[in-house]
Amino acid sequence: MMRLLSTVTPYLLILSSVTSQEPALSEDDFPVVLTSYGPVQGLKFVSPWTKKAIYSFRGIPYATPPLNELRFKDPIPPEKWSTVKNCTQDENACPQVDFFGLPNSTLSTNEDCLFINVYTPQVKPVDGLLPVMVWVHGGGFYAGSGNYNETGPDFLVGEGVVVVTFNYRLGALGFLSLEIPGAPGNAGMKDQLLALQWVQREIQQFGGDKGSVTLFGESAGSAAVHLHYLSPLSTGLFHRVIGESGTALTSWSVRSNAAVYGLKLAAALNCSTADSVKALKCLTTTDVQEIVDAQQRLTLTEEDIKNGLSLVFVPSIDKASKKPFLPYYPRKLLEQGEGSFVPFIMGINSDEGMMALGMTKDEERIKNITNNLERFIPPEVKNQSTESRLAFLVKKIKQFYFQDTVPSSSNLRGYVDLNTDFFFGYSTAVSARAFRDRADVYLYMFAFNGAFKERVTEIVMKTYNFSGVSHAEELSYLFVRQKVNQTATEDSTEMKTWKQMAKLWTNFGKYGTPTVGTDPELDSVAWFPVGNVTMRYLQINGNLTMISNDYLGSRVALWDSITPSRSGYLQATAVLIILLTTIILYLTK
Repeated sequence: MMRLLSTVTPYLLILSSVTSQEPALSEDDFPVVLTSYGPVQGLKFVSPWTKKAIYSFRGIPYATPPLNELRFKDPIPPEKWSTVKNCTQDENACPQVDFFGLPNSTLSTNEDCLFINVYTPQVKPVDGLLPVMVWVHGGGFYAGSGNYNETGPDFLVGEGVVVVTFNYRLGALGFLSLEIPGAPGNAGMKDQLLALQWVQREIQQFGGDKGSVTLFGESAGSAAVHLHYLSPLSTGLFHRVIGESGTALTSWSVRSNAAVYGLKLAAALNCSTADSVKALKCLTTTDVQEIVDAQQRLTLTEEDIKNGLSLVFVPSIDKASKKPFLPYYPRKLLEQGEGSFVPFIMGINSDEGMMALGMTKDEERIKNITNNLERFIPPEVKNQSTESRLAFLVKKIKQFYFQDTVPSSSNLRGYVDLNTDFFFGYSTAVSARAFRDRADVYLYMFAFNGAFKERVTEIVMKTYNFSGVSHAEELSYLFVRQKVNQTATEDSTEMKTWKQMAKLWTNFGKYGTPTVGTDPELDSVAWFPVGNVTMRYLQINGNLTMISNDYLGSRVALWDSITPSRSGYLQATAVLIILLTTIILYLTK
């Protein structure tokens, strides 16, 4: 015991300097939980934010390290261990690129990175098992981790739930596909699947209820939880879903022609591309840093930046797998009625498109924005349109977002709205319409322009003098995050929003509805599911307000007119599926 205490004492001293409390070195401070694979020892600490105790177990292996011949393969469970494993601090994140060209010196990476973290207000249940919330981090499927510094769940755990975070393989290491059994793609999604299976098997030992699991994520993590919602492999592993700024129907969530890009990476690393099996063998033995560097060169090219946010190594159709995670594109899975029928919260931030300004580096490029609007036409529309039809659609987009003005650094609202709608807003509206007949769907718009800002947002605000609520801004009102200045007084609107977000999300995790009765802490608002006629939603903007008007209004209507197959067909298909299911259930009574 004393040997273990000596390894964690430096961490406790750092923690005590934050909480202003002397660490008490007792058995309760270092709880031991016996998992199916072996015993793990965690750490109890008192959150400086909520003043409540949290038992954290960080860096628990949930898979065998994906090294050597296991690279690019589906994950397998870890080997068992007999001695107590020290799980008092974060382990390595997965190898990754610097997604926005910003430094992240605090993140230690290694291919041995498949770790899961559990935060619980109780280890030994007092009044029964607690609801569980499993977080899937974002980062474009290229970056991020489940580490505490990025996703400290103090406020969520303070509301009486167990929170689980984890790492999954990223970039080429997680999503390379050669469309062969040895590299079918979606290894990163299979990592997530194994983590969810781990929760079902182990979470009761940490005081959590495996029968009450909410899967939630942001950006790529949001698209991922949406893919789990549709995947036949994930059915039954969760009971509610929250998606923040991303769905499976977004333009960037699933890659076509995945093997083409897998071979491009092989060529960039001087591997043979004539034979996929030989290419895989070469890639399996290539130094991991060379792969990370090569994928960054392959992805973040000048042409990609010019043409918008381009993500190469992301989920793809993996029919070459023995157990495909995505046997078909999300739209087809939706049309076939595949996946889960559980309640869903989904929404976006009001100015998501500010993120695109972080990739637009000079005034000349801003002026030329309207010269390449064709890239915003969805491929299925572009491929079926004549040149005159394309010209008409481009003119329609230009007129709607820019009127007769030329974009400039002092006139960026149209560009921000266009990117918001194309990459996030419209697909969220389409998803809500398609899913509302499966189960309750709750829509939100996070519009609180508070003091907690992402680094990219700060750069955009400083460069362009443009203020708004950009991509990922809501994360700082859910989690404790080291890279964001979260200085706030108890009576500030920031602190109020922080507490409200935690309560809305955990209410949903506990009860399946984000508001229960009349709660003054939630401004006494009742958050209703979207209706069959109007797409009502909750606006989060310092106060909570239920908006009865259609979500994004005329902006959604514009994209409905450009992509009619998306707007009407999926909704009609969803209604038909529910109708047929009802008839079958009636006939089998």
